[in-house]
Amino acid sequence: MVLYLVRGYRVVGRNVRVGRTQVDLVCRRGNQLVLVEVKLRRTMAHGGARQALGYDQARRLLRAGMWLRARYPWVSGMRVDLVAIDGWRVQIVRSAVDGDTYLSDSERVML
Repeated sequence: MVLYLVRGYRVVGRNVRVGRTQVDLVCRRGNQLVLVEVKLRRTMAHGGARQALGYDQARRLLRAGMWLRARYPWVSGMRVDLVAIDGWRVQIVRSAVDGDTYLSDSERVML
């Protein structure tokens, strides 16, 4: 959370539930809504934290983002970031989930 606060984001919510999906962090910067998924891996035995965000979860995050976007009238744009923590290494992956990859044509129109 501190990583986003020092970059000028305002935290709208933590561990926000949207249906069956939990969004770790929902932030705002201007009119941009940012959903943040945090992945932690202590070892690289089963792949790194970046690889831990799967197809189904990415799709659920985008759908949750569409719902949140409709809920907040100030939103003009949205993205999903990934904070990947591998041991002591922390990396922010901006726009880690692309709507073109995970959503159907009709869902994409809503973004």
